[in-house]
Amino acid sequence: MSQLPPKLTIKYMREQSQFTRAAIARYAKLSEETLRKMEEGQPVSRESAQKALNAFNRLFNTSYSLEQIDVALLD
Repeated sequence: MSQLPPKLTIKYMREQSQFTRAAIARYAKLSEETLRKMEEGQPVSRESAQKALNAFNRLFNTSYSLEQIDVALLD
Protein backbone atom coordinates (compact mmCIF):
# COMPACT_ATOMS: atom_id res chain seq x y z
CA MET A 1 0.00 0.00 0.00
CA SER A 2 1.24 3.51 -0.84
CA GLN A 3 2.32 5.80 1.94
CA LEU A 4 0.24 8.95 2.39
CA PRO A 5 1.94 12.27 1.62
CA PRO A 6 2.21 14.75 4.54
CA LYS A 7 -0.92 16.53 3.26
CA LEU A 8 -3.21 15.09 0.61
CA THR A 9 -2.97 16.54 -2.87
CA ILE A 10 -5.44 16.49 -5.74
CA LYS A 11 -2.85 14.68 -7.86
CA TYR A 12 -2.34 11.98 -5.23
CA MET A 13 -6.10 11.50 -4.85
CA ARG A 14 -6.58 11.21 -8.62
CA GLU A 15 -3.74 8.74 -8.99
CA GLN A 16 -5.19 6.62 -6.19
CA SER A 17 -8.59 6.67 -7.89
CA GLN A 18 -7.10 5.23 -11.10
CA PHE A 19 -9.34 7.57 -13.11
CA THR A 20 -7.94 9.79 -15.82
CA ARG A 21 -7.66 13.52 -15.32
CA ALA A 22 -10.31 13.96 -18.04
CA ALA A 23 -12.74 11.61 -16.29
CA ILE A 24 -12.33 13.35 -12.93
CA ALA A 25 -12.70 16.77 -14.57
CA ARG A 26 -15.97 15.71 -16.22
CA TYR A 27 -17.24 14.18 -12.97
CA ALA A 28 -16.35 17.35 -11.04
CA LYS A 29 -17.79 19.59 -13.80
CA LEU A 30 -14.42 21.31 -14.23
CA SER A 31 -12.14 21.77 -17.20
CA GLU A 32 -9.25 19.37 -17.52
CA GLU A 33 -6.99 22.45 -17.54
CA THR A 34 -8.28 23.53 -14.11
CA LEU A 35 -7.63 20.08 -12.69
CA ARG A 36 -4.13 20.12 -14.22
CA LYS A 37 -3.45 23.46 -12.54
CA MET A 38 -4.48 22.03 -9.17
CA GLU A 39 -2.22 19.03 -9.67
CA GLU A 40 0.74 21.26 -10.57
CA GLY A 41 0.27 23.56 -7.58
CA GLN A 42 -0.97 26.55 -9.55
CA PRO A 43 -3.65 28.63 -7.82
CA VAL A 44 -7.32 28.04 -8.65
CA SER A 45 -10.53 29.50 -7.30
CA ARG A 46 -11.88 28.18 -4.02
CA GLU A 47 -15.03 27.15 -5.91
CA SER A 48 -13.06 25.01 -8.38
CA ALA A 49 -11.02 23.40 -5.62
CA GLN A 50 -14.20 22.61 -3.71
CA LYS A 51 -15.81 21.06 -6.81
CA ALA A 52 -12.81 18.78 -7.28
CA LEU A 53 -12.76 17.85 -3.62
CA ASN A 54 -16.50 17.14 -3.63
CA ALA A 55 -15.99 14.77 -6.56
CA PHE A 56 -13.25 12.88 -4.74
CA ASN A 57 -15.30 12.75 -1.54
CA ARG A 58 -18.18 11.18 -3.50
CA LEU A 59 -15.87 8.70 -5.26
CA PHE A 60 -14.08 7.61 -2.08
CA ASN A 61 -16.96 8.09 0.36
CA THR A 62 -14.79 10.47 2.39
CA SER A 63 -15.39 13.90 3.88
CA TYR A 64 -12.16 15.83 3.41
CA SER A 65 -12.27 19.61 3.68
CA LEU A 66 -10.13 22.11 1.77
CA GLU A 67 -8.10 22.70 4.93
CA GLN A 68 -6.93 19.09 4.75
CA ILE A 69 -5.84 19.28 1.11
CA ASP A 70 -2.68 20.90 -0.26
CA VAL A 71 -4.16 23.12 -2.98
CA ALA A 72 -3.17 26.68 -3.96
CA LEU A 73 -6.14 29.06 -3.88
CA LEU A 74 -6.58 32.40 -5.65
CA ASP A 75 -8.70 33.93 -2.90
